[in-house]
Amino acid sequence: MNLVRPATMLAWASALAATAGINAAAAQEALYARDDVLARAPLGVGPEHVGRFYDVDFRPLVGGANTLVPDPTHVQTIPVAHTRRVFRALQSEAELRANAGAWGIAGRVSTADVSRHAYFRAYQLDMLTQVNESIPMPAVVPARAAYYVSGVFVGRMIEAHFSSNSTRTMAGLEASFGAASGGIETWAQQQQVSVQIDTLGLEPSDSDALFAQTQGDVQRLYRANGPPRAIFVRFTRVPSNLRAQTLTEVVPYRITVDRVVFPQTNPARNTAWDGFGGRPDITFRVVLDGRTIYEPTAAARDTFVRDLARERGSGSPRVGVIDSVSIAATSVLDFQFFDQDLTASGWDRAGSLIVTAADLASVEGSREFAVGNGVRFTLSVTRIE
Repeated sequence: MNLVRPATMLAWASALAATAGINAAAAQEALYARDDVLARAPLGVGPEHVGRFYDVDFRPLVGGANTLVPDPTHVQTIPVAHTRRVFRALQSEAELRANAGAWGIAGRVSTADVSRHAYFRAYQLDMLTQVNESIPMPAVVPARAAYYVSGVFVGRMIEAHFSSNSTRTMAGLEASFGAASGGIETWAQQQQVSVQIDTLGLEPSDSDALFAQTQGDVQRLYRANGPPRAIFVRFTRVPSNLRAQTLTEVVPYRITVDRVVFPQTNPARNTAWDGFGGRPDITFRVVLDGRTIYEPTAAARDTFVRDLARERGSGSPRVGVIDSVSIAATSVLDFQFFDQDLTASGWDRAGSLIVTAADLASVEGSREFAVGNGVRFTLSVTRIE
């Protein structure tokens, strides 16, 4: 049996193999428009760690069979020639957990923390080391393995990590960041956020360099101040068919979706959800280990807030209710949210969030989850004894 990954990963590998340079759109999609989790490389992690297993909190597993690729021939290195800048508000709890170590964030992070973090990165990529697509699967993986390192990007980078200790969120800061000047510390103070700047082989040539807008700006306003190093790690979920081999316990849960909230505008386009300023028609889908287990029969029309708890009290007692679902220790629930248009192919995807068995176990009664871009939802979770 061979390792099967999303088509986007295969396309990315093929594109890199074909040329040493790729266009900005392809690189942006490969780094950020994926179901995988991209994080700044933790201290001490390099290309030699490709294939290493990590737990749900992105801590490396030690001892025993702790890697997907014990044979070095199962790893391939591809040259990359790419320069880019990006400002990004974090989108998920997993993304925050993956970056927490590099940012010095101690303790377990929560969903409520996600919206209070963002980063600016200007980087030059030189090389990608990744798992070979055709490697045979191991017969067994550690029971706590939730992710593996599918790729390590080597190059140079400068990063500004923004955070807030209050209710101040990072949504909407990108527009202000793009128009700023006069130094990053001044801008951060104006926005009432903290900033931590780290140089990883790349340094700015003046105070406005951190506001670089284009690839040309990055090349002009930054200079190398050290050798290339690991700057990004791409974490990929352990496939569900592999995780099933480590099953030690299955826990039955009753899960209800109580509330779904959409932002005022479609974050992908920064416009109204529907024509003539119309509000979204909210629907969603729950996918367990790649299989859809729940989808409402109808969307909630023309609203920013879908109150399913109220719907259940007003003639639709089963809406949002999953009476009994069996969750293994390494199961993955994918909550996907849409603005339902006339045809399924035309639906606007508002976002999605992976909820793990550990996340479910941590819910005491109900809990709100932040999907990102202003989308959030509330679950009630009951373990069936």
